[in-house]
Amino acid sequence: MKCNPSRWLWGVLPVAVWSWVTVLGENERIEADLRQRASEALKGSGLSWAATGFAGRDGTLTGLAFDDSDPVKAADVARKVWGVRVLENRAELVEKVDNYLWSAALSNGRLQLGGFVPNEDTRKAVLAAVGTAFPKVPLSDNMKLARGAPGKDVWLSGIGFGLKQLAGLKRGAVELNGSSLSVSGEASDFPSYKNVKKALQKLPDGVRLVSEKVTPPVVDPFTWSAKLAANQLALSGYVPSEKLREDLFAQVKKGFPKVAIVDRMEIADGAPEGWANLVVATLSGLAQLQDGEAVMTGRDLSLSGTALNEGVANAARSVFRKDAPRSYKLTDNIRYAEISLPIVSPYISSISAQHSVVQLTGSVPSEQARAAIIAAVKARLAGRTIDDKMLLAAGAADGWQSCFAAAVSGIARLGGGTAQMTDRQLKLSGETGDDALAAAVPGEVRAAANRACDVDAQVAVVSEPEPNLTWRAVNGAAGEIVLEGDIPDEQTRRDLLQSVAKYFSTSRAVDRMTIANAKSRKWGQVADLGLRSLARLRRGEVVLSRQELVVRGEAGDTAVAASVKEQIGRDVAKGYTARDIIDIRSDAMIWAEAEAKKKAEAQRIAEDAEAKRKATEGVVSQKRNDDARRCQTLLRTAAAEGAIQFERASADLARSSMPTLNQLVKIANSCPEFKITIEGHTDAEGTDERNQKLSDRRARAVADYLIAAGVAEARLTAAGYGATQPIAPNDTAQNRAKNRRIEFGVKAN
Repeated sequence: MKCNPSRWLWGVLPVAVWSWVTVLGENERIEADLRQRASEALKGSGLSWAATGFAGRDGTLTGLAFDDSDPVKAADVARKVWGVRVLENRAELVEKVDNYLWSAALSNGRLQLGGFVPNEDTRKAVLAAVGTAFPKVPLSDNMKLARGAPGKDVWLSGIGFGLKQLAGLKRGAVELNGSSLSVSGEASDFPSYKNVKKALQKLPDGVRLVSEKVTPPVVDPFTWSAKLAANQLALSGYVPSEKLREDLFAQVKKGFPKVAIVDRMEIADGAPEGWANLVVATLSGLAQLQDGEAVMTGRDLSLSGTALNEGVANAARSVFRKDAPRSYKLTDNIRYAEISLPIVSPYISSISAQHSVVQLTGSVPSEQARAAIIAAVKARLAGRTIDDKMLLAAGAADGWQSCFAAAVSGIARLGGGTAQMTDRQLKLSGETGDDALAAAVPGEVRAAANRACDVDAQVAVVSEPEPNLTWRAVNGAAGEIVLEGDIPDEQTRRDLLQSVAKYFSTSRAVDRMTIANAKSRKWGQVADLGLRSLARLRRGEVVLSRQELVVRGEAGDTAVAASVKEQIGRDVAKGYTARDIIDIRSDAMIWAEAEAKKKAEAQRIAEDAEAKRKATEGVVSQKRNDDARRCQTLLRTAAAEGAIQFERASADLARSSMPTLNQLVKIANSCPEFKITIEGHTDAEGTDERNQKLSDRRARAVADYLIAAGVAEARLTAAGYGATQPIAPNDTAQNRAKNRRIEFGVKAN
């Protein structure tokens, strides 16, 4: 019977279609299974960023990795999934940036995050910190993934700290550049401003503050007041900055020396332009009143109070209004009562400046004259306490103020003394150790008085003995000029340091000098002569002890030594003596000595280095052994406390072993410098040959898992011991279970 091909073909086609559908469905099942198991393996290895796709058993790895080694690790893990035939690695790295910047900006009740984060887990940690600091604030997350972040702990602590400070601001921004923090913005209120400023004084470890521009809250209108009453000055309202507050407080203490000061001022922003200068002028006016009050609201300022007389009132008004900006509106209400002064004759006024106190006694014609004299004393005899006991009285001669001011200038030139003015006669007395000054002061006082009174100035010249001090200057190695010992005063210190800079331009002065509080007209000149002489020597020292100057050192040739000897003999001040002890050392001698010293030093360094090397080797070896033992203990403890189990009579790891194995991976990677031995042991059931092979395979299975999870293969050695090393008798099921185990050993070398 003949076969009909057309009928045969119609029978084959359905079979082919059915086969093709069956194969297609089976491929989809295989691909889904491979994707699931590959995903589980990647997540178990801490590589959840990676994803796989399969066409049959051929796979593709994709995703953005956060570490250079992660793509290779992920590919290795995926390839070891059972059933995978070929895997193409298309994983890429997240962009790496050198300038690792993170920022948060708060504006109009909304928080914007920008900059970079190293991975999604860290992004979640940052967002959690934001949620804690800003629980109800709308958030815009513009952070991008990038590599290059600093240490995670320092970085996150800097972000948390910055967010906490930003939460205290009404508007502002924080920026973390690496570990460098910048904070700016306007505080929400006064307590928040203080808290933020205080917090920025102590940053988390590893974080440094590079910019701080936190401003206090803005107030409008900007108010301020000062009230003087009952020997108390109360300051209230606002001040633009802490520095201005301190400066203002210092001015107040000088302007109101006998008044208790109460400071209730708060730091705030919003002060009008010119505020500080106007407040200082206002306080100067208030200082001339018996009592009073200054009140500022925005650009409106008023001064009111009671003055001693019309002249004082006019002076207060003048100071108050002087140089005030036109943009301010100034008003004053100063009252005064005319006082009838007693007339005295003779009219006697005195000044005495002794040590740190200037005493004013006798009569003064007006408060304006008193203020002018006190101002002159403060300017010419700065830093001294003023004891003002002058009484208001009429009867002063014309020109009293200019004559008494001339007395102040003469005493200031001498640094002390006394002066008494009786009607038109001024007698001044003082003393000095400077002949030229003693001759000049009487003429200067007469010129300053400008014929307003007759001047009788007597200035005695007092020559005190030169101090018995011991001081020296050494020009040694390392380009240093060491100054040590006792010197007369601070001015001498400054002069000597200037001389070092002048004579030794390439050397650095090391100041170890002590102030002896002694008086001298010549000591500094002799010390300067010593420094000039020392500068001409190669090296050496000068010693000034009592009244003898000794120059000791090395000269390059005989001419220099002779010149130094002639110089100190000629220029030493009267009452002092000078001598030299100078050796001659040529360049050739110095070179030969230096070469010998270099050889000796090289030999010493070599011997020291060899000794240190041997000592270091011992310490390093002991530490390495200790670290290896510590790593081994951690591995064994994790294995003992966890579970490493296999399917019965096989080397297939049970899924219950995964947590313990993952813990072992972390421990192994925490001590990457050591090699690890993985030992497999069985119970005594079965033949020795079977047990030996089974223990080998089980040790190898554990090693393969660790390698797949990221432990370097070169560090691991797997070995099986069968039933040859039991830890319990093989007489019960419980004891046999103890003998079926995996143990770990760690070697330092």
